Amino acid sequence: MAAVSIVNYAGRIFDKPVEPTKDGLLAVINYTGSGSNYLSSKKQVGITQAFSAQFNNQGDKFVISDNKGILVVYLSANRYAYILKDSKPTKCLAFTASDEVLLSQHTTMSIHTLNGKVEAEMKGHKLPISRFEINTMHNFILS
Repeated sequence: MAAVSIVNYAGRIFDKPVEPTKDGLLAVINYTGSGSNYLSSKKQVGITQAFSAQFNNQGDKFVISDNKGILVVYLSANRYAYILKDSKPTKCLAFTASDEVLLSQHTTMSIHTLNGKVEAEMKGHKLPISRFEINTMHNFILS
């Protein structure tokens, strides 16, 4: 089993091909990094806290929201990259049918491409969005 450390804003997941263990576990992502080089920061940062994670429909990508931003992991390409850096905490996120990232921050929902461009923003919630569900077959969102 490989240990994976997320130490920059983009990079390779594995240095060499990995084989799953007998139980099928491929890797453990280390989210306890800190120090002057963690996520290319020049200042000391604390332990990263992951808030939410979702796979896309094909299972070849997943997105993680943490206290440093929104991280996309490309499993088949052996890469990871932050599409939003130093963003507000995001507790709800999902992939759309076209592999864009839908996320909520406080009372706003937004759709981002995998390179970080904002495609759409939906405002109008009076209370903070604590959860949403996305139906990719019928293109609707329940929040």
